[in-house]
Amino acid sequence: MLQDVNFGVNPSVSGSKKSYFLNSQNTKNVKCASRDEYAVAFLSNFSINNNFSHFLHGLLRLFCALIDAQFIVWDIATNSFIHRVKYTIWLDEFFRLTKEKEGWLQSFIPAGKATMRSLSMDTKDNQCVSTSNLLYGSGCVRLLPPEKWFGYPGCRASEMLPAFGQYMRQIHMALNAEDLKLVDEELQSTTDPGLRVAFAVRDVGTTTGMRVISNLQQVQMLIRKTQHVRSSMQNITFEHLDVPSTVRYMAQVHIFVSVHGAGMTNMFFMNPGSAVVEIIPFPLCNCRSPDYFYGTGGYYHGSAIAQDIRHYHYCVPANEVKWHRKPEDIRTGSKCSWKHLHAVESVYIDPSRFVSLMRNVERDLVAAGTILLTRPIINASPHANGR
Repeated sequence: MLQDVNFGVNPSVSGSKKSYFLNSQNTKNVKCASRDEYAVAFLSNFSINNNFSHFLHGLLRLFCALIDAQFIVWDIATNSFIHRVKYTIWLDEFFRLTKEKEGWLQSFIPAGKATMRSLSMDTKDNQCVSTSNLLYGSGCVRLLPPEKWFGYPGCRASEMLPAFGQYMRQIHMALNAEDLKLVDEELQSTTDPGLRVAFAVRDVGTTTGMRVISNLQQVQMLIRKTQHVRSSMQNITFEHLDVPSTVRYMAQVHIFVSVHGAGMTNMFFMNPGSAVVEIIPFPLCNCRSPDYFYGTGGYYHGSAIAQDIRHYHYCVPANEVKWHRKPEDIRTGSKCSWKHLHAVESVYIDPSRFVSLMRNVERDLVAAGTILLTRPIINASPHANGR
């Protein structure tokens, strides 16, 4: 943490541009328009400004920085996170603040506990802002990039991701892991949805592929027809939800199914003991890129493992991918790019193969204690073993 820091044009340097500068002998007479006791610098870049997943990873690092500085702490007495320090989040001058991003940032600005300022707005006309204590809010010690969240000793993902999810569920008053447990009783109310399965359906423009499941209805019908555990299915479009609704919705989902993409980052708000099924289009299951390994998407496999969420992948072969605009450099075993993913218009899912995978997910949720059975899920003769 740095002490006595200003942001704006440094009058002691001729022709200087806006930047951070320390109060010194040369700048002691500088009078800034605003001063904060504690400020937290949240920096932007192209990815944070243009990609939801990267922005959400930025919020994770902001949370980690606030935890490390003990601005936010876990209170044993109340079994909850509390804010110890009143701070102001400084958004850098290049941060593209949209209504959606402002909604997410509000999660770290509870009433009376924190505020936020845009440096691009507050330093107009060569004004400056100052703080007695500046915390770097875009960094986190030993929280490696997401493709390294699995199998890298010393990485704090298994510590920070569950805490981040719990914090967000607390702030938005969502269900916890205990609420997620399902007792599968034959005579239970018909209004109880049972095992809650959510399928992500994207709402995007025409510049990229839709990445839809072309036969989603057929797949869902077969799941219903063959289900062993009482369940309900729902298609969810995150673009239509606000922040509290997103967090609350994901906290009550048992199984989340999605084609690989930024929207899968919403799994951060799922409870431990749930499951994710990631549908990975060709060629992403066959890449030699560092963020795809062992046939699974490194970003979301690592995220799931760190959060105690079970991860399953379904690889879509080349002949079952329909392209929005097929990349010319695409081939098995080559280095993958986000352009390959964005070029996917739709994928076809083999219904029988997918249902088999879903049965495995159900079985594992039973074994984990998320689903509590009161009767056999398969009716069979007690003499079926041949006796």
